[in-house]
Amino acid sequence: MKTTRKEKENKYFTEKYVQQAIDEAIEQDEPLVVSNELKLLQTDGVKLTLFEMKDYEALKEILSNKNIEESCLKLILAFNNTDKGQELKNALKSDLKDFKYDFIVVDWQDLERSGDIKGAVAKAKERVNNIHVIEKEIKKMNAASDFLEYLKHIESNTNLQAAKTGFSKFDEALVGGLRGGRLYVLGAISSLGKTSFALNIADNIASAGRDVLVFSLEMSTIELVAKSISRETYKMSNKKLAKTALELMYHLQTYSDKEQKIIDSAINNYKKTTAMHMNISEGVGDIGVRQVREAVAIRRQTGESKPVVIVDYMQILAPYNQSLNDKQNVDKNVTELKRISRDYNIPVILISSF
Repeated sequence: MKTTRKEKENKYFTEKYVQQAIDEAIEQDEPLVVSNELKLLQTDGVKLTLFEMKDYEALKEILSNKNIEESCLKLILAFNNTDKGQELKNALKSDLKDFKYDFIVVDWQDLERSGDIKGAVAKAKERVNNIHVIEKEIKKMNAASDFLEYLKHIESNTNLQAAKTGFSKFDEALVGGLRGGRLYVLGAISSLGKTSFALNIADNIASAGRDVLVFSLEMSTIELVAKSISRETYKMSNKKLAKTALELMYHLQTYSDKEQKIIDSAINNYKKTTAMHMNISEGVGDIGVRQVREAVAIRRQTGESKPVVIVDYMQILAPYNQSLNDKQNVDKNVTELKRISRDYNIPVILISSF
């Protein structure tokens, strides 16, 4: 008696064959098409035929006993509209929740409208693969999946000292000082002392032994250094003998021996305590976030400590892209500075004019 195709295919529904089909689908990251429709056997891919409930019971037992960790079996249930086909499909769908590992199921019949079997299966495969990719991304974003890494990151950060600004109340408000991975924006109206305040913080951090990178887009290096030395003269004497930055830069008067001694002492103290860790890059329209990143990268490559970065100021940073308008360039520059702070785990202070 001649063996029909149905009988021939059903003949191979053995435990070995089912195991092989499941393993092949998982290994190749391909959907497993489970069907009682002979026409589907003409399509490409990993296929498994179910014709009788006894076949389904055998499949169910194999899936229940199979121990596959961190794997996802992608199923396309492609059953015809016969009573037997619908019975098999409903049984499989209802029992999937009892198995030990994840499934993604697409009902091929929901997609089959045109009578194009191959086209319908291709659409089903595309859909199930898309769902698989989305679920993988969701798992990546889930906190539980990387919880141990988060704990390690938190633990490592507890050992990193915050950079003290030198202003106790300010450090208290910042929960200990300036921390890596954060962008701090210092904003105020013009001529209110933003640069002087930021420079004071920079001097305090540098004198404590940590590198500071100042990108000055408005004031020259000599102006900034004069401001710092002026502050030193104030700390070393009474207010009457202290000198302004302008007086130091242009020597606007003849100094007494006492005044000159204070100035010399202020200069020497700045050189010993601050200058070694203070780095100033000045520019007018030619410094942007790319130059900031490059400077930080070079220092990290040479093994130097993580610097505190100060950018003075936002509105005159070089445009990130000439084709963008002013607001778009400001938004992009702020985003990139935040990215620098996170990539290198350093504090970045951005001065901004209101």
